[in-house]
Amino acid sequence: MERGGRLIPALSLMGVCIASIPLEAGVGPVILASTAGLGLSTAYLLGTIRNLDHQRSLILRSAEEKIANRLREFAAGDWALSADYFQARLEQEIGRAKRYDMPLSVMFMEVGLAGLSEGPAVVAAGSALLRSEDIFAPIGRGEYAFFLPQTDDAGAQVVMTRLTDALEDYLPIFGIACLAPERMNAKSLLGAARANARRRLVASTWNEARAIS
Repeated sequence: MERGGRLIPALSLMGVCIASIPLEAGVGPVILASTAGLGLSTAYLLGTIRNLDHQRSLILRSAEEKIANRLREFAAGDWALSADYFQARLEQEIGRAKRYDMPLSVMFMEVGLAGLSEGPAVVAAGSALLRSEDIFAPIGRGEYAFFLPQTDDAGAQVVMTRLTDALEDYLPIFGIACLAPERMNAKSLLGAARANARRRLVASTWNEARAIS
């Protein structure tokens, strides 16, 4: 709940203090009750603010640990192992999506400018923009795969746009594939996403060539 939403119970404390004074008691006790209620409300709000700041601090620390763990994974550089891990997790998620009839999207990304800073940049962008249930991993040099549970094509397009903006210095090209009757396993989903990325790359190159000519 946002800080503004905490005003209602805080003001309620003041109201309780005032309402407890009999009408025949006069103005003086009401003023005292208002002052006491204001003090209680202020203390309540300050406690709430401190609690929210603590929660945000924990969230930030968790995000930093997540980024550090991802960086260690990327530093290992074992793309074959990473690709196997990704496909195994994707198969699990496909089973869950089919069981509960939920959408599932897979994204393939290839960066045009791969280098030493590319991995940490992808980790930082993924950790900042993706949900905790979304999984991404390097599957080759300059190649990354993502899967987004409970996300249809429209939702995946939004994620793709955000990642494209965050990684624009590396010239990323994305392809998206969604769970469908003709794509019901990890290999076919990832293959379709890769093929769509290659089509986007060809189309982009063609458009650039036409613009130059």
